Amino acid sequence: MAKANLDKVSAKKHGNIETVVATVALPNGSLVALGDLVTGEREAFHAETPANGKELLLVVAPETKYDESLDQLDYTTPAGQAVRAYHLTEGDLFQVELSLFAVAPTKGDIVTGGAAHKYVANVSGKTTLKVEKLTTFGYDRRPMALLRVLTV
Repeated sequence: MAKANLDKVSAKKHGNIETVVATVALPNGSLVALGDLVTGEREAFHAETPANGKELLLVVAPETKYDESLDQLDYTTPAGQAVRAYHLTEGDLFQVELSLFAVAPTKGDIVTGGAAHKYVANVSGKTTLKVEKLTTFGYDRRPMALLRVLTV
């Protein structure tokens, strides 16, 4: 499970959000590429593993509290279940848990999405992000990285 926080994401206000379904479990804060429409659906797309040359979207399940005993910011969407994916805009800021990085980042690193929906050092990704600072978040002070979108 992983936490994510949408500090300043344009799609929240402008509704530039997609519905995606993956064949694997997606932790909050994962990056995905859009695939084809899901058969029989008109708005749900297949979530694909990030690939060079494709726009990446940020997966974050909505903050709903059906059960107050659950910390639903710390959530992983099960395989086959629909979840929100936000189109990113240059300048957007968001935080993701450090467990989503293939290698622990440092301030100033430039990253993109990679295999297993992990953040990796940028080689030639279309969507690039800069690690602005390493932070902590929530009551449990979980280690996070504040990311700024550089290119989409």
